Amino acid sequence: MAQVITAAAFYVIPFMRFSFGRACLLTFFPTFMMSIAFMVIAQVSHIQLDAEGPSAELEKLHWARRMALTSVDYSQDSYLWSYLTIGLNMQSLHHIIPGVSYTQLTAMYPKYRAICQKHGIKLLERRNLWHALCTHVHTLWMLSKTHTFAQAARKLA
Repeated sequence: MAQVITAAAFYVIPFMRFSFGRACLLTFFPTFMMSIAFMVIAQVSHIQLDAEGPSAELEKLHWARRMALTSVDYSQDSYLWSYLTIGLNMQSLHHIIPGVSYTQLTAMYPKYRAICQKHGIKLLERRNLWHALCTHVHTLWMLSKTHTFAQAARKLA
């Protein structure tokens, strides 16, 4: 209930205290910016053509292997990006060990990569956020044309 009251106050009180334009700026702009941040930081790592596979095949895999194969990582060697994205730039490692602080992930990533290579898991890695964002937008473009991941993947092949 407290969350509902807080949210309502955030969206209602500015319209009672300020002009309409300023109230819109104080309420909708932060929501818009947080939505953009969420999209760029989190969705870029999940909505990728090579991170999707037939669900029947994925269901058969061990959960950790499935996490590694369905998440895209970028800028893994950057402590700055780890800080700015609270570790979500290393999404697959984050999914496998969620209880570990993001401050440790950058140092752990080379060992994680080596373990994955040893077990034949090909990590989905991008050079940086821009590269991940470009492949994400390409995935959205392909989905807009085909409407399913399976069709989009066949078009690429």
